[in-house]
Amino acid sequence: MERRAASIHVHIDGDSGPSIVDVANASLRALFALLEHSNGAQLGHIMRAVFGSLDQLNGWSKIEHCCWFAQKVSEWAQYQYRYAVPTWLVERLLESQDIPATTSLHNALAAMVTAVFNSPVPLVNLSTSDIISNLMTLLLRRITLDPEDPLLPALVDCIASLGSHVYYSDQIHDLGMELVGRLVIVDAQGVPGSRKADYVQSRSQAIRCLLAGLLGLIRTADKNEATKAIAGNNEVKPRHISAPNALTLDNHTRDDRVQARRTNVPIDLWRDTLSILCDADYSLRADYSEALVFYLINEFPKKGEYTNVDGIPATFTQATNTVPQGEFVTKFLNAMHSYIYILATTPCLGYASSSTPTPEHSANGDSPANTLPTSGSSEHRHSHGSGRRSLTLAAAPRSRKSSAIQRLLDRVPHNVSKSTSASASDYAHILDILTTVHEQLPVRGLLTGVPMLLALESAANADDMDDQVTWQRVMAIKEITTRVWSTIANVWDCPELLEITNQVCFPFVTRASS
Repeated sequence: MERRAASIHVHIDGDSGPSIVDVANASLRALFALLEHSNGAQLGHIMRAVFGSLDQLNGWSKIEHCCWFAQKVSEWAQYQYRYAVPTWLVERLLESQDIPATTSLHNALAAMVTAVFNSPVPLVNLSTSDIISNLMTLLLRRITLDPEDPLLPALVDCIASLGSHVYYSDQIHDLGMELVGRLVIVDAQGVPGSRKADYVQSRSQAIRCLLAGLLGLIRTADKNEATKAIAGNNEVKPRHISAPNALTLDNHTRDDRVQARRTNVPIDLWRDTLSILCDADYSLRADYSEALVFYLINEFPKKGEYTNVDGIPATFTQATNTVPQGEFVTKFLNAMHSYIYILATTPCLGYASSSTPTPEHSANGDSPANTLPTSGSSEHRHSHGSGRRSLTLAAAPRSRKSSAIQRLLDRVPHNVSKSTSASASDYAHILDILTTVHEQLPVRGLLTGVPMLLALESAANADDMDDQVTWQRVMAIKEITTRVWSTIANVWDCPELLEITNQVCFPFVTRASS
């Protein structure tokens, strides 16, 4: 009698019977005992039964309850089999990927995946590569069905939450490679299977979501790293990284005193994405500019930048003696400055592709989103319809990437004019990027950035200054160069240069971060 469990059967007349709390506790104890003794295959059967019950009860509408249940199942399962819970949740999402409209099932499953990953319960043996590959496949499929699918922010959060479970130093590096690789392919050929009428919107939405997922992954990993440092009574000050937001890219300051326990996203990988700075879609250019600033602050290697206690190089001679001769760093900064120069001066943005529809106006309405051929244009035209086309940009050698930049530069006019495509917001983002480079990388920023500044100043000498639009563009560029010189003067503690820049006042451009 003492061991008898509370009855969960029909009430008997004359018997007070157990309360609903007693029944719930008895059921949960039974579930806990079942999960505690289940292996991976048996845990899969339990998850199938759970899905069936939720389908019958229409339980997917109770998202908070579903998330609590998913967290408890992963917590109560045996340590080595917990990975099966998020794996089955993602697979269930994939089974429902072709449902045109987003349902409560989609929302609940995505929230459950995020809840499990954000929980502190360790998930050893989890194949993060398979998970992120499935999530990216699902993300692109939903964009194919509807570029404005309301499930997209939840899927971005799912990708970002993977950063909470970093079990080896190269994990974020590997996941970042997969995200950037998919991003580069989408940038080159669009979203596979998307309708021609939705090509531009689908491509832009896919790039923005993949980019937001990548930054969210980095932020979550850094936040989790800081939390572990605090929990372990680590006296090192953690990095201040906010929680990931699906489509909001905030700038954060990284404390270099933290010894990261993971490898950063490599610069040679990120360099493949720099062409988005000159994309025809303004929303992409804006999001990518903010992402680039985030990367320069938080992920870009700064070893070798000689600084004193105030974080400012003591002398140029001392600083240059410690600069590592990194080929990747030099190529990255040279390519970045080249794309910035193109953005500031070119009359046409984007690149030619056989699958790209006729040019339309950019998102901000400032200028036509004309196409600018790259070194891969002919390859795109001749390989249309073949399976090799998707690898045209992703597998391009670094030498071809450099050649593409040079050909883009060859098509840029010598002087800015009223037909220049950059908007006022583009110039603000340019100022933000250049200022960040010189603040975060004073030595390498000086060596690679000054030649571009001089070229930009030369391009601002327009022939027709009587035109109002041309005059505004010239003034914007002159203000950018003046403010960047002022930043250089502050970083290198050069009062003579600072005095010269303070004598110039331009009212047009402000930093995007402000």
